[in-house]
Parts: sequence; C-alpha cells; structure tokens
Amino acid sequence: MSFLADTEEAEGDGLYYPLYNLDQKNPDIKDAVEHIPPEQLLASILGKDQRVAKLMAKIQDLLHDKPQ
Repeated sequence: MSFLADTEEAEGDGLYYPLYNLDQKNPDIKDAVEHIPPEQLLASILGKDQRVAKLMAKIQDLLHDKPQ
C-alpha cells in the first residue's frame, strides 16, 4: 500500500473504531443515582399514593355526577 492509502486508512479507523470502544465512558449519562434511606423512600411512596387516591376519588365523583 502507498503512504497515502495507509494515512487514509488510519484516518478512517480513527473515526470508525471509537464508536465501538466500550472502555470509554458515556458522555450522555446522567449523574449517579443517589440512594435514599428506606424510611424516606417509604414516606415518599406513601405520600404519592395518597395523592393518587385523592385524584382517583375526584375522578370517580366526576364520573358519578356526569349526566347520562
């Protein structure tokens, strides 16, 4: 191969192979997940569950009040 062909092949390899380099970190990854204590997690889940229950009750009331 000629010097020009070797150079062009090296440039192409430089563009192609980094796409498959699994040693590199993902630049689009979000920040690391922060773990919270189980008690705090449970309190958060229960609070959201209560909010959902209130919304479902409102929806149910709207459906029962709907003229047929």
